[in-house]
Amino acid sequence: RHIKHPGYKALVDAALNDINIEKLSQMPATLGYYGKYRGGALAGAACIAEMVKQIGCTYVTHYNGLHAGNIDWSLLLTASLLNTIGVIDYITPEPPFNKTAVGIERGYVSVLQSILERIVYTNNIDISDIDVSRLLNTIGCSVAKRTAVRATSKEGILLRHTLSMYAELDMFDFGLSEMEPDEEESAKEEE
Repeated sequence: RHIKHPGYKALVDAALNDINIEKLSQMPATLGYYGKYRGGALAGAACIAEMVKQIGCTYVTHYNGLHAGNIDWSLLLTASLLNTIGVIDYITPEPPFNKTAVGIERGYVSVLQSILERIVYTNNIDISDIDVSRLLNTIGCSVAKRTAVRATSKEGILLRHTLSMYAELDMFDFGLSEMEPDEEESAKEEE
């Protein structure tokens, strides 16, 4: 309901169909960064979308003290929801999770681009090339450590830093869940 742009809404609806939701619920978001557990792709996308919405709302409500905080919500939320859809072709669907041959050859952002283009064209989604490019740039800059894509919009900056915060929290929690009970108590005492 927050995605008003008809092309982005149609893309999200087509990309997050029942089949892909099921796939994402069984796959990690990444192999070594965050959400590296079964279901991490779907959980990560949902959590990041909610976090980015909350952070964006706070920014818009309070601005930054100098400039108006207008945000393209359709772009931001679409990018947040679809930032992990590429794992469907990038990571093998069963444990032990590994990169697929195409994932090794092309890298995540290229695989993601192919998936999004395939969804647009096979579903006859009415969306401009400019809007698809803006979406790919926004998602691409969210993985800046790996793609060297610089954020060129508020939406890209919000997604990158929200994803970074989510990833750090997720890795912290995952690290705690991997500890033995004695180690976890020691870690809590050190805080």
